Amino acid sequence: MSIIRIYPLDDDILFRGSAATLESLQVELSGAVVGVIKRCGVFTRDSHPKLRCVGYWISKFELLSRHFTDWATVAQFLLSIASRATVIQIRGDPINIAYSPSFSLLCNYTHIQRLYLRYVVPSFWDVIALIKSLPLLSDLQTCTPHLAPLPVGVTDEKLLEHVLSNYYPVGLRFRCWHIAFYEEYNFKEVARCVLLLALVCPNFTYAAVDK
Repeated sequence: MSIIRIYPLDDDILFRGSAATLESLQVELSGAVVGVIKRCGVFTRDSHPKLRCVGYWISKFELLSRHFTDWATVAQFLLSIASRATVIQIRGDPINIAYSPSFSLLCNYTHIQRLYLRYVVPSFWDVIALIKSLPLLSDLQTCTPHLAPLPVGVTDEKLLEHVLSNYYPVGLRFRCWHIAFYEEYNFKEVARCVLLLALVCPNFTYAAVDK
């Protein structure tokens, strides 16, 4: 099912009758579609047992502010829909969702295999914690990562030792990290993040920075 642009109705008729068979959902989040989903209780726990691929487009938080107080509540809503999904994609305005708290919440969804968060700006520590928490994760897309702040007591000189002693091995199924280009990214910082991850992920084979 694909719902792009403005949700055309004021009820949940487009969702009716598909709970047992719906496998893929692509939806542009607007106040209208969020209102219908919440008001009609379209997605409840285990209501869509075959839903495995979920994609969201978010343009501006202001369009959703009537239903949510902050990005944390938006992320909780998105993940409640995708509770059984193995593939999750979140796209949108990088200015608005760059600091979404998606990473910490996603760590509880251990069945995720592919995760595309193009405009979420993570730290290296966010990424490695996520990979450690999601044993089936093979593909990840994020915006350009950063190393700061380092863990308490860890200096640049001790960084490699700290990463190897605390994380190796991790993410035995993890293979690909797609990094979305961001104007202000530090290439050296990104390269350090990739190399550190490669040292602790035995099967990590591919990384790319793209637009």
